[in-house]
Amino acid sequence: MAKSFRINAAFRDLPKNRGARASPEEILQMNCREQIRDHLLIERMRHWLSRARYSSTYNCRKSRARKNFWALVRKYPALAERHGLRERDVF
Repeated sequence: MAKSFRINAAFRDLPKNRGARASPEEILQMNCREQIRDHLLIERMRHWLSRARYSSTYNCRKSRARKNFWALVRKYPALAERHGLRERDVF
C-alpha cells in the first residue's frame, strides 16, 4: 500500500527562512524607529568592514566585502561619518 506524503506550507518555505540577516533594503522597509534603523545600518557597515579586514576567518572574498562596505558608506554618508567610518578604513 503506497502512502502519499503532503508537505506542510511551513516546511515548503523553510529554505527561505534560514535566519540570515536582513539586507539594507529590507531594513529600510521595516516598521521601526529611526534610531533602531540607524543602529542596524551601522551594524551592517561594521560587519562588512570586519570581513574586508579579516577575510581569512570568513568564507567571503575581501573584494566583495569591500564592495558591500563601500556601497553602504556611499549610500549613507552622514550616518557613516557620525560613527567614524570612512571608505579608506578597509585598507
